[in-house]
Amino acid sequence: MGGLIKIFTFQFLRKKPFSKKQLIIGGAVLLIVALTLILLRIDYLKKKEAAAAQAEQARAEEEKEKLLLPSDKPLSPQEILEREEKLAGIEVKKLLTEKKEKEIKDEIEQASLRKPGELTKQDVFITADEGLPDLLRELLKEGKPGLVYSCLREMLARGLDPVKVLRQVIVDNPDKAKIRKNALVALFYIGGEESVPLFKTAATVDPEEEVRLLALFLLDFITGNEEKYFFEDVSKEDISEAVRAKAEEYRKFRSKCR
Repeated sequence: MGGLIKIFTFQFLRKKPFSKKQLIIGGAVLLIVALTLILLRIDYLKKKEAAAAQAEQARAEEEKEKLLLPSDKPLSPQEILEREEKLAGIEVKKLLTEKKEKEIKDEIEQASLRKPGELTKQDVFITADEGLPDLLRELLKEGKPGLVYSCLREMLARGLDPVKVLRQVIVDNPDKAKIRKNALVALFYIGGEESVPLFKTAATVDPEEEVRLLALFLLDFITGNEEKYFFEDVSKEDISEAVRAKAEEYRKFRSKCR
């Protein structure tokens, strides 16, 4: 059998059935077909990747909606942090999918360049006890949540009371909504019962709508059905339609829970 194939191949080459021009055309056709198949494959993979990304985004949005639902029971500090970390993770993934790879690399490179005198977590750890309250105030002004959290943990570990500092920060900055919001989030990190009255006060008397909305949101995270009457009062009395609507949303959810 092998001998017949060799003879046939020899005769085929000997007769030269194709001209040089025909061979070039045939090669070009094969090349075009191969390129077409490659492009179709690439297009298929891109569509498959896009569909997977879309499905992942839809799943993340669904998970986020579940996490944002009002809680029907008080959450422990650990549960609060876990819930917040999940939300933060969803937002990070969403941002990454919306940015180009080059932009992401540029941001990472810029973040890695530490400016002279810029604080780090190590700086927080070596700060003396009496300096931590002032450091916390500065970090709240600068809006650095990672360092704020490290500072809070360090204060608690050393037996210092950050709630007292955060309460004073809110009082001392009546014209700086951003700092008051940062202080409320810091209280949320701590998650103790002593934070609840501060959230209630901010939700009812703060002059800025965005601060009151944040206070309601954080209060919803750490309380249960016992606060449904508070949300009911806010839903009726606040001057902002957005705040009233959000308070009513929290109240309705609690009315369905036992």
